[in-house]
Amino acid sequence: MRLITGIDQEIAELEASLRQQAWNQARVRLLMTIPGVDYCVALAIVAALGDLSRFADGDHAASYLGLTPSVKQSANTCHYGPIS
Repeated sequence: MRLITGIDQEIAELEASLRQQAWNQARVRLLMTIPGVDYCVALAIVAALGDLSRFADGDHAASYLGLTPSVKQSANTCHYGPIS
């Protein structure tokens, strides 16, 4: 039980540190305004995207993250599937 209590305390300290880091970054705070996005998800998105200047626009960034629908086209037929 002592080990579990110690580990729980370490986790709580790390989470507090991550929360503080999230509030110190304007991009992360902006992402946290999206419903369902907390500090952990926002930090992960920022880490995955890196430097935003390498993307032409938001569509390219979404495609990089695999959040765009898959499209299968053939002649006059077009099928949109789940996110890639």
